[in-house]
Order: sequence, then C-alpha cells, then structure tokens
Amino acid sequence: MPQIKFTSPRFIFPAYLIVLALIVFWPVPVDRGLSGTLDTLLGWFHEHGLPRTVGYPEIEFAANVLLFVPLGYLLAVWIGRPWTAFTSSAFVSVVVEFTQSVLLAQRFSTVMDIVANTSGAMIGVMLAVWRAGQRPAQDAASPTAPWSLLISRFSRKSVGTHSQRAQTDDNTLRGTGFKVFTGAAALLSVLGLIAVSSESGPAPASATAAHPTDADETRKPTVAVIGDDTSAGVGAADDYSGWPVRIAIRMDWNVRNFSTPGTGYASSLDGESALHKCQRERCPSYPEMVDDLERLSPDLVIISGGRNDAWKDPAVVKSEIHRLFRQVTSAVPDARIYVVPPFGDHTALPPELERLAGTIATAAREYGFTVLDIGNPLAGRDSLVVPSGTYPNNEGHRAIADAVEAALNTGLHQ
Repeated sequence: MPQIKFTSPRFIFPAYLIVLALIVFWPVPVDRGLSGTLDTLLGWFHEHGLPRTVGYPEIEFAANVLLFVPLGYLLAVWIGRPWTAFTSSAFVSVVVEFTQSVLLAQRFSTVMDIVANTSGAMIGVMLAVWRAGQRPAQDAASPTAPWSLLISRFSRKSVGTHSQRAQTDDNTLRGTGFKVFTGAAALLSVLGLIAVSSESGPAPASATAAHPTDADETRKPTVAVIGDDTSAGVGAADDYSGWPVRIAIRMDWNVRNFSTPGTGYASSLDGESALHKCQRERCPSYPEMVDDLERLSPDLVIISGGRNDAWKDPAVVKSEIHRLFRQVTSAVPDARIYVVPPFGDHTALPPELERLAGTIATAAREYGFTVLDIGNPLAGRDSLVVPSGTYPNNEGHRAIADAVEAALNTGLHQ
C-alpha cells in the first residue's frame, strides 16, 4: 500500500482549497471578534518600532496577499503554465468577491481585495518558477510528477523526450474540463467586476434625491455620517458592528462613514496623536470633512457626537458649530440633515457635555436640521461599555443604533 506523502502537492492543494473556501465563503468576516486582540497586538508592535502608519487596513491587505500566494504557487506547479496559473488565480479572486457581494450580506467586496489577492497569486507563481529552476534535471524523470511540467519549461537540462511527454500531459490538463472552468471563471469575473464596482464606495454624485423617502425605488439612499470616536465604531469588535453600519443595514442604506476618532466640531489631531488615533497624519475636524461630503452628494447626512469639544473654549466651539452647519447647508442643499447631540458613557453626564449638547441642538434647529435627541442609551449600564468605560462595546453600539433608529423613524416622517 503506497504511503501518503503529506508534503506532496496532490495532498497540499486540496487541503489548501478547503481552507481557502472556508475563509472566503464564511458568512461573516473571519476576524470578527478579534478586533480587540488585533488592536492590542498592533499597539505592542507600534511601541516596539512598527510605524504607526501601519494599521488594520494595511494588515488586512497583507493578509489577503499571503492568502493567495499558495494558490498561485500550487496552480503553477500543477498546471505547468505560469501565465495560465496567474490568470486562473485572478479569476478565482474575482469570483470570490462576486460571491461575497451577491450572496454574503455581511461580507464586503472591494477592488483592493482583488488587487491584494492577485498580487499574492503573482508572488506564488514567481516562487514556483524560481523553485522549478532550482530543481535538478532528474526530478523531471517522471512525466506524471507535479513538478515535471514547470521544470520542462524552465530547466535548461530538460531532455527532448521528457519535454514531449510534459507537453502531452499539459495538453491533457488543458483539456475540455479546464477550458470550461476557465471560461466560466472569465464570465463570472466580468460580472464580479460589475458587482464590486457597484458595491464599493459611495453612489455617484449625480444620483441624488431631495430626501430618502423621495428617492428612486430602484436604488438605495446614500447616507453620510460625520462624527467622532463613537460614530467611527471605536469599542466595537469590528468595522461592521459600529452603530452607523448597523443603522445602514437595518434601513437598507448605502452608508459612507467619515467619522474619525479624536475629532469634533472644533477638535482635530496632528502628528503622533493623529497616527495613534486615526492612523493618519491628521485627523480632521468636522468642518474639514465637508469637501468629501460635497463630492459624495448624499441624500441624507447624520452629524453625531462632539464629546471631544466639551472642555474647549465654548465660544470657539460654538463658532465652529455654526461654521460647519453653514458649510453643510451650502455643500448639500438638497440633503436632509440630522444631528445627534453628544451623549456620555455609562456614568452621569458631565455638565460641560450637557451644555455642549444644548448648544449643538439649538444651532441645528436654527438651520432647519432635525435633532435626534436620543438621551444617553448607555447611562447606568456597565455591560454596554468596554472595560475602560470610555467607549461602547458591541452591545453598547447596538443600544445606540436602537435609539437612533427609533428617532429616525420619527424624524423621517416629520
């Protein structure tokens, strides 16, 4: 009885495909629930020399690259044609993104995922080609060996008879079944690119409506959110558990969240503080986000928070509140504007924050905006905040989403 070689591509390839399928077709992001651990690890690496410009998006991109390196490598070994192996890997990537976009509601498809995946596949193919060039000629003695086709193309020591046998095997591998797979993948790739393009990023600026309730039934309303740490989802386990994303899913909206940690009506960050808070050289104040808002041309805008302004000069903050509201009115005159005043954590609301909330609400009504007074959904509920008590946890974001949704359902029909 022949022994099973667990290092053989014939064993590794199917095992890898099973793992790959589980990762890419899992109903929810596979890193869900690990955000806190990843943040802790990133913090440790940042303290020990990792540039603070390297944040979760860069880690995710690198992980997608590494995920597809084995696919490019193993396909090149198995098929024997590097270009075919690369294009097949690219097709697989697009099919994966298409499937996630159409069938998996909690998975998010992006063009950058395709870029990362195909980059990984290219690295894998190049490694296979380099490896084939290092194999001794006798390794090509068996025309059925997985390495034989690739060696026959890149080893100068390959003999003619073996090259003929390798070509025969290659023709077999590229037979009807493989052509069917390639053709189907090509068709799905076109559909996938269309789907990914439509799902990633904001809706075109030309597609606007006066109010979400007046929007064309054939498309989802586009909603922009301007906010601070809590609106950015800080404290939630992942990017999909923050309250703005929860609201968008419930209301069937396309959401673009401009919220940035550490910011406010009059608050911004630069330098090391910015790199720590938002992984950028500058975390912009609310008025600085209006240019992006104008380019998006949303149907609805939600302006939330402002806790970071509570202990600043009240006169300066009030001036910046009015500046923001003037800019928003000018930038998106047809959009419906909702303002969520800042709220506290699970403890009693500080008087400074209470005064700020009143100032924001009064100014919002002066400009004709709808104020969503949700109170403090976290008050007195320790179970809704992270251990430090500063930010809401997953359940806290759910409670905020519940309160905002209730207020919105009233405000949308005013």
